[in-house]
Amino acid sequence: MPAIFSAKTHKYSFLQLVVLLMVLLLLVPVLMEHKIMGALSEVVMLDSLVVAAGASTLGRKMRWPLLVLWVLAFGSFGVGYFLLPSSEAPKAFVICSVLYTIFCFGCTVAVLSFVAENRKGVTMDSLLASVAAYILLAISFSCLFSLVVMLNPQSFHPATLVSYQHPAHVYLTMIYFSLVTLTTVGYGYIAPISGFAQMFAGMEALIGQLYLAILVAYLVGSTLSARMLKDRN
Repeated sequence: MPAIFSAKTHKYSFLQLVVLLMVLLLLVPVLMEHKIMGALSEVVMLDSLVVAAGASTLGRKMRWPLLVLWVLAFGSFGVGYFLLPSSEAPKAFVICSVLYTIFCFGCTVAVLSFVAENRKGVTMDSLLASVAAYILLAISFSCLFSLVVMLNPQSFHPATLVSYQHPAHVYLTMIYFSLVTLTTVGYGYIAPISGFAQMFAGMEALIGQLYLAILVAYLVGSTLSARMLKDRN
């Protein structure tokens, strides 16, 4: 079995994942102007796969489907970004958005399963895994919103923010929108106007609130349970 799919989670792997995700988000505006953006995003996505595959029992079961999704998404992204002209790139990016949406949601579920399987209470790994899953959730919805825009450029207002752009630049706008929606900040600078855009935005805002409430309750309960089990033993 390849080393990247080790059954044991490498020490600091979740810290590495959180750092890579934060660096990607912070540098997106700069790197989007250069083709290195594609390479950096692929490194982060592959790292997500590695951590998700080795972190939990569910993750190890999902490793090969996730790997196939990543390879297909990487291929479609590369073809659309590096090979096709701007007029033809949207076709490849629609496929890429579908694959990356499924891939990121899969990684999110796999990382969260590590938190659910943890029986040691609140640990640094469980906290970092929770943060990584939260960021991956925002990235997942950004891919979903990008797909909505590519299928219907009038899905958001003002449409000039996302229309007439190279599809790769749509991701930048949608990552920002996804982050402010998930955290329910909602500055209003971008507004969903199509039915699908509104429903997905509402769903993300609801998940963002439930995620924090349920996660805090679960971590507190897990800590109390671990302490009671330790005292009993």
